[in-house]
Amino acid sequence: MTNKSFQREIDKQHPKTRFATVRDVEKEWKAPFYFIQGADPQFGLMKAYAIGDCDSGGDEWDQELKLTQQAVQAVNQLDPKPKFFVICGDLVHGMPGNQADP
Repeated sequence: MTNKSFQREIDKQHPKTRFATVRDVEKEWKAPFYFIQGADPQFGLMKAYAIGDCDSGGDEWDQELKLTQQAVQAVNQLDPKPKFFVICGDLVHGMPGNQADP
């Protein structure tokens, strides 16, 4: 199902909302499908490893954001598309702008 045909089906079945899900439209899967599992993106960990301080050095996400964008672009190029994408594990290692106190 293309994005346009999917959106037409949502509009037809749920005319007052744009928040219908694939489940609402497809009801049940009638054919084989696949999904993607991503694991442990750990945003902030790449800088922490680079500077050798995994306890307080994960305050930048630049590299992880670039890799995430590349992953999303790669998934969007797949044909057929996966039914869903799930991320498991630790999402964040450190928050930008929040370094631990020495």
